[in-house]
Amino acid sequence: MFQTEIVSQVKQDYFFLKTNVKINSQYFIDKIEIGINESDNKNHETNISGGMTGWKYFKEDKYFLKIITPFIEYSLKKNYIIPPISFQDCWGFKQKFLDSTTKHVHPSYFSGVLYLNDHEQFLEFEEIDQKVDCLEGNLCFFSSFLKHGTSPNLSEKPRYGLSFNFDGRGFIA
Repeated sequence: MFQTEIVSQVKQDYFFLKTNVKINSQYFIDKIEIGINESDNKNHETNISGGMTGWKYFKEDKYFLKIITPFIEYSLKKNYIIPPISFQDCWGFKQKFLDSTTKHVHPSYFSGVLYLNDHEQFLEFEEIDQKVDCLEGNLCFFSSFLKHGTSPNLSEKPRYGLSFNFDGRGFIA
């Protein structure tokens, strides 16, 4: 049918950064509990099975911006040549017993997650053999094309976090 058909992989530069920050987790958890009950929530509508706020719920949150801005300015802009970026969206999630996150990628330049409580579930990046433990204050920035997800939550304890995206073009290490 086709003259040429190629199925292959292309080596691509990426970044994956993780750290731990001191945060007031209860502030975010309380806001997530409100957001997952609002009319524009995304509960069980996305790759996250579980409770989820609207996409832009935390986009203007000054406390969240104060947490991530130093890492963007210091780590990303210092160590990489990055194009102009804009903060695209930021949402909160709550995953209860048997909730999981389907393996997926993000349609953005880079993404991240901030975990709000200690939990046995973790975020897995199989392609690069990395995982992010769900510990309060664990913060991870990663190239959005890296496939990631979680297995089902087997604990009665819910897992809380914030996910976010930045828009931009290209990546040069």
